[in-house]
Amino acid sequence: SNKKSALLKQQKREVAILLDAKPPREDKARISAESCIREENTIMAYELLQMACEQLVERARLLENMKECPPDFISIVSTLIWASYRVEIGELSTIRMRLREKYGKEFEQNAMNNVGGVLNPRIVAMLSNSPVAPKLVENSLVQICEKEEVDWKPTPQFPASAPNGYSVQAF
Repeated sequence: SNKKSALLKQQKREVAILLDAKPPREDKARISAESCIREENTIMAYELLQMACEQLVERARLLENMKECPPDFISIVSTLIWASYRVEIGELSTIRMRLREKYGKEFEQNAMNNVGGVLNPRIVAMLSNSPVAPKLVENSLVQICEKEEVDWKPTPQFPASAPNGYSVQAF
């Protein structure tokens, strides 16, 4: 996580350099900023997964003697299984295999498909492959420029006003 944080700082500096160029290389900076946002989300997800692992360790003795996953622990266990396929943490794959041995393949499949909506929604959102909202990318660019003291203002990406009847062509 420290390594990822250091790389993220460097990547943000590179975004600032792109926007400080004359003329600014805004398109490339937007792509890089989206990558920064994904990386920040991954780092936050790692922190939440670490807490989930700590909870698993705290309850390991109790879980050891139970055949079925306790209802109050299904979300944590399912989220760890689901996330193990989406992050590059070898230990999480080991945890997933152990949980599959304990609770069965059906439990694992239910976790992978979020049956019952039990997965931690924050972790799911942070590890999502969905495109980052353009406004979020723009806000990130502005924050990076403020932090790196780059004088840059975003170019409006959308028309300032909605089209009226005269500017919309009939079918």
